[in-house]
Amino acid sequence: MEFVNRHYIVHVSRWVTCSFVVLLMVSCGGLVKQDDIKSRRPAADSINFEPRASLQQWNDETHKSYYGLKGAVARLDVHPVRTSSGEVASDGWSLWFNQQGRLTRKQRVAVESQPAFETVYEYNLQDQSLKRIVSRLDEKLWRSTDYIYEAGQLVRVDYTDHTNNDRFRVKRNKVSTQNGWFDVQIPVEKIDMPRYSEFNHLGELVWSNKGDINNGLGESYFIRTVDGVTSSSVEHQNTQKMTGRGGYRYRYYDNGLLKSVESYNAHNNRLFHITNYKYDDLWLLVDENRQVKDSSIFNQVIPEQVNYAYHEIDSHGNWLQRTLNYSTRHQKQSHEERRVITYFNETASKP
Repeated sequence: MEFVNRHYIVHVSRWVTCSFVVLLMVSCGGLVKQDDIKSRRPAADSINFEPRASLQQWNDETHKSYYGLKGAVARLDVHPVRTSSGEVASDGWSLWFNQQGRLTRKQRVAVESQPAFETVYEYNLQDQSLKRIVSRLDEKLWRSTDYIYEAGQLVRVDYTDHTNNDRFRVKRNKVSTQNGWFDVQIPVEKIDMPRYSEFNHLGELVWSNKGDINNGLGESYFIRTVDGVTSSSVEHQNTQKMTGRGGYRYRYYDNGLLKSVESYNAHNNRLFHITNYKYDDLWLLVDENRQVKDSSIFNQVIPEQVNYAYHEIDSHGNWLQRTLNYSTRHQKQSHEERRVITYFNETASKP
């Protein structure tokens, strides 16, 4: 059932687009048992569907909405997921948030021989803007990223890979358009194709020439929308006029939840494939469907279908446990997903 809500969006978009990666939540209050889920699940009008506070929250893994979290979340613990044969299908993570909903630290849960990994996020105290990200692998400094602002606008991002002292810089330029604005990111110390992102007046991403970005809910959509369609050209650099563009087009429901991602090639703007998303009245993703619209070497395992069955939901409308069912014409798989949420001024509980 397609769902259109009167509320504005809880912005939730995806940090990883890799198959078998899933995020799982558990919240404190109002656990719903599988047998009673239809009768005891929270009513939609009792849930605080928080509006998207700023455009920077789109594709911003430093904000709780990136992970689809509702309410005053202090900590999220994601359980590792294993296949039926016992192999690890996705990492487990622990994430901490501040009172403003910003991610302050995340750690990978040790599974078997995985190296210890931790990332720390630093913010400017006055405006809570992101200042620096520092990552460590096995307690050794691995990568750092610095964010530079002018007049409250992010204008530059400096990256340093401390394992090989590789450095590069990205300049950002925002160009106003009739419907919203157009964002240009240009690496100036390392050769790479610029990224062009077009936004509408609601701050929703409607076009990107590169696919390695967050794909909507932040819960790590199971179906990959990233393929080889990553090229585009512009008639005049730093402007929004693009010709022969290839990339990804994003469409939305009236409440702002992602409705579809369309993949185009760089020649004649031909549609390669389309992935459609459906939600329930709690804004929980229930269905993903990917279909081929044009022949392409990048589309060998589709059409794909993913369904989500929710077994435990808390009083904030966050799911605690769900089953992911994945199928193609060649295979079928199923994963049980669990996570734990701790809220400020509340005690965490487990499914």
